[in-house]
Amino acid sequence: MKYFHRVLIGHVIISACIFLFSIIGVIIVALMTKTTFVIFAWLLNGSFDLSWREILHSMKIGGIGGGILGIGIVLLRLFKIKGF
Repeated sequence: MKYFHRVLIGHVIISACIFLFSIIGVIIVALMTKTTFVIFAWLLNGSFDLSWREILHSMKIGGIGGGILGIGIVLLRLFKIKGF
């Protein structure tokens, strides 16, 4: 295998990992934010309302946001913008 192919495979693997980790990270942040606001509402009102529908909705929003973030970072690395 030529050196160019190894480097290309390495860049693809690194880009895929950055993309997946950004999606997973933003999903985790979205879930933590949702539970934080639900806990604040529970402390104020005394009722704990958190349904699976709300959890899945925040995960979808986090996944979309993480995907956009991941694509942006990968594109910035692809075009060799300084700092990425």
